Amino acid sequence: MGDVAAASSQGPRSPAHPQAKAASASIPFGPTIVWTIRMRPSFGDTLGLLAILWLSACGWEDPPPPLGRGGVDAGCVTCGDGCVDLASDPAHCGACDRACPSGQPCADGECVAECGPGTVDCAGRCVDLDADPAHCGACGAACEAGQVCADGACGCAPPRATCGAACVDLTSDGAHCGACDSPCAEGESCVSGACACAAPSESCGGACVDPQRDPAHCGGCDRPCDAGEVCTAGACQADCGALTACDGACVDTMQDPAHCGACAAPCGSGEVCMRGACATCGATLEACAGACTNVLSDPRHCGACGNACPPGRSCRGGACR
Repeated sequence: MGDVAAASSQGPRSPAHPQAKAASASIPFGPTIVWTIRMRPSFGDTLGLLAILWLSACGWEDPPPPLGRGGVDAGCVTCGDGCVDLASDPAHCGACDRACPSGQPCADGECVAECGPGTVDCAGRCVDLDADPAHCGACGAACEAGQVCADGACGCAPPRATCGAACVDLTSDGAHCGACDSPCAEGESCVSGACACAAPSESCGGACVDPQRDPAHCGGCDRPCDAGEVCTAGACQADCGALTACDGACVDTMQDPAHCGACAAPCGSGEVCMRGACATCGATLEACAGACTNVLSDPRHCGACGNACPPGRSCRGGACR
């Protein structure tokens, strides 16, 4: 029959009989191969061309992806309207709608008479009770959200610890700083497991003070101003200029919640001072340091007023991350 060769950079070969009229055709053969058929009009060549055309019409599909252990890939596969794991689902074991006989679990995509070593049958699934968070220590004993299963017991993944029923970070949680139920004082934040005053405040005598404006600790702890002086920007001075002297400190009565509109005119709990008048924050905000703050996203007041996140960390959902 006529010459059949894979298409390449070589030119077409000269026919054995120059008088014969040559013809050529390119036929897709499989997913990536193209065959070039050179033929001379003969009965054998015609049969060969028809055979190749028939094979090409049948077509080939690309080979399936490599299968995992047991002949199926573990993970989510759509069967009907749901997402199932063909490696462990007894109703779809190895393939959609391939159910195991009653009482047999599915392991690695195959129905088995019993589960292998280290696993038990939980509702038709072979699970490791020492490590499965959905069946931790016993079938159906699920761990709380955010917990892991280790040695058959639910716990928090390091560096978090279990405080009550919650997983908390003892290095940054203001309510559990360094240990469970060890809250920081008002105005303090938890940094590396220790309570510290939120900037610009400093700890003086067990209290958080602002050395930039506190007349008893002006510029630093135990550095009081003289009688009649006020503390402004960490320095004692005789007057406050555009600000108002209230109890030895220069304050802005237009926004200071302790002196709103005038000295010693504090706003109520949950209120802020805006333009010299007390106001209530919106439903999603809280009054922190005289301003309406979103404690779910503000790194200076994350989860609670004064609970500042460590440098380089952000506040998401009221937790430093």
